[in-house]
Amino acid sequence: MSNFTLASEPQSTFYLSPGIQISWNFCSSILVGVKISFGKMVEEEYYYNLTIGRKSLLGKNKLHTDSDYLYCEIQGGSFLGYYPLSAGAGLGATIFTENKKINVYPKLTLFGGAGIFMTFDYISGKNFTDIGLEAVLPIAFDESYRNLRQ
Repeated sequence: MSNFTLASEPQSTFYLSPGIQISWNFCSSILVGVKISFGKMVEEEYYYNLTIGRKSLLGKNKLHTDSDYLYCEIQGGSFLGYYPLSAGAGLGATIFTENKKINVYPKLTLFGGAGIFMTFDYISGKNFTDIGLEAVLPIAFDESYRNLRQ
């Protein structure tokens, strides 16, 4: 049973969720990112989605010009009985353009929060790690989830 609900009974709905992120990559560089996710929330218990996004250096640090990348990942999470608070993980791929060559590396994401999430990303093969904050705005297809007065 959840402590906070928007609808009178738990239900499932598809959603679209744009987001923005700011993170630090442990190399004195700050990254900014944008993303869009399309997914499904199932009975206020868990959710899954497909996410595509881009991360870029804030200002161009000449030591790390190959840090900009595109990514695609499958994410899943649980509300852990405290809807809307949730935690989850994602697995996917990143696309880096390095010296006019396209390289693809696996990506792991861990996240937790409600509306604003703490995030941790690790890109294997590149040994690239960043930690940050991400703000998302889930837009439910089911209109009853858009009415916050219930």
